[in-house]
Amino acid sequence: MDKLQELLDKTKYQVFILSSPVPFPLSYGIHLWFVLNLKGKIHRIEFGRFNGSPHKEGIGVLKDFLPLTKGMNMFFFRRNPRFTSRIEDFVEGHKNSDAFKLATFILEHYEDYPLKNEYKLLGPNSNSFVGWVLKQFPDIKISVSFRAVGLNYFK
Repeated sequence: MDKLQELLDKTKYQVFILSSPVPFPLSYGIHLWFVLNLKGKIHRIEFGRFNGSPHKEGIGVLKDFLPLTKGMNMFFFRRNPRFTSRIEDFVEGHKNSDAFKLATFILEHYEDYPLKNEYKLLGPNSNSFVGWVLKQFPDIKISVSFRAVGLNYFK
């Protein structure tokens, strides 16, 4: 995704929320994940059920498991073709900004996600992980599609 590369700024702290449709026939829903930029140190962090995951039953929070913008597979039974991803929203700033605090929290606490061993279609799911993180920062206003089923699981 060229848009992400254009927006990445190695002088700032940035937190992007990316999305991709989930595999057919559930493609109306989307899968969310974070891309963190800590002044040039870039990571993808997400929760879900993934083939090849090192976690039990493939369920867990993963860091840098997939390339930054790689979308979900279009079909459950095939790894390719894949959907394209899009940026839902992002925050950015310098040291001690909301973006800095959010990025630091995600990087230091992603493994603390309380439901990291559970995955259900309607939640908890990948979007519930994003919702859990954002709930820690109620003053940060980030907008994501209503198609993110499970985002409000913790509300």
